[in-house]
Amino acid sequence: MAEDTKKKATILLFLLLYVPFLYRYGWLYFSKGSIDFPTFYCAAQASFSKNVSPYDYYELSKIEPEIGHRYPYLYPPPSLLIFYPCTFLSYDHAKDMMLIINHVSILLFMYLFFFKILDLNFSQTHLTLWIVYVLIFSPLVITLHHGQVNLVILVLLLKKEKM
Repeated sequence: MAEDTKKKATILLFLLLYVPFLYRYGWLYFSKGSIDFPTFYCAAQASFSKNVSPYDYYELSKIEPEIGHRYPYLYPPPSLLIFYPCTFLSYDHAKDMMLIINHVSILLFMYLFFFKILDLNFSQTHLTLWIVYVLIFSPLVITLHHGQVNLVILVLLLKKEKM
């Protein structure tokens, strides 16, 4: 098979796999709740808008009771800076923005990992197998569903690795 044909076949396979993945774990997730993201959102609201501690459950429970927040913020204080932009958005918009950021992070991860670290090219069959593996990796779906920041951190670590 010619190099150009393999490249086109790999891109087509990627689209055939990612578009349904994006629909199921992106578009349909806009209307679903999140498990971890309410903690991040409430901590940002507490720290930057209300000037109260994000580590105090009682104070956090008064901020956004309608989003079902249940837990105090468990991360070190400097990590709150990442969530500062949440103070300018409603909870639903911030949750949707986190979902979009996570999907962009998936794409960035695949690019950095496949082409920069593993140094694969479109003519290798391994690339197709890696794409399939990433998109059926169940912890990836859990990360999207919970609204976690793991994918963003992964991309930042990979980017640092290549510097």
